[in-house]
Amino acid sequence: ADVAEYDRTCAIAPYQDDRPNPFVIDPTLVDRAYFGGTPVRLLAFTAEATFDGVRLDWTVGDAEGHAGFHVLRDAGAGEERLTDRLLDGGPGFVFLDPAPPAGRAVDYVLEAVARDGSRERFGPRTVAVPVARFRPVAVPNPSRAGTALRVAGSGTAASAALYDLRGRRIRNWNEVPAAGLVWDGTDGTGQPTGAGVYFLRLHGGEGTRTVRLVRIR
Repeated sequence: ADVAEYDRTCAIAPYQDDRPNPFVIDPTLVDRAYFGGTPVRLLAFTAEATFDGVRLDWTVGDAEGHAGFHVLRDAGAGEERLTDRLLDGGPGFVFLDPAPPAGRAVDYVLEAVARDGSRERFGPRTVAVPVARFRPVAVPNPSRAGTALRVAGSGTAASAALYDLRGRRIRNWNEVPAAGLVWDGTDGTGQPTGAGVYFLRLHGGEGTRTVRLVRIR
């Protein structure tokens, strides 16, 4: 079952006495019921593109005889193993792929390894990796009053909003140029802001990113 099927059964569950399809929630049920058991029971497995790469989250239940996990990635040219050692512990796991192939759909698979050496696979989970992940950089930061501060990144942002330390929004940008934006230290009315800490939230097709800005006298 893929992520769409998981979401579908959760949406249907309220109409069925809050009972989702157990074979979707726990893909190991068939194996354990008919094929003699598995080294680990997977309760959840998700993968999503973030600003820092692709993040995998999974949770296990019964793990008797389980040694650990390997993470495999397939971007269309065959599988490659991303882990140099077994990931053990749990019940919750988090793994970050910091350099996924950009601009394509990438499949991720968990390989569960038992203590006797047998292996079981979960997935794939398919993630559409954006062409560029937005990584904004502000220079100079800190900046002095009267000095323009430029914020640029390797991706795109459609709009931006500036907030002070109290969470008050003091300026908006409905469009952010491809080269980034320049903040001259003024608020939405053109009045200069004081020294302090500000937060710039950039919104785009890749989500939202917040940059901490510091203005000094």
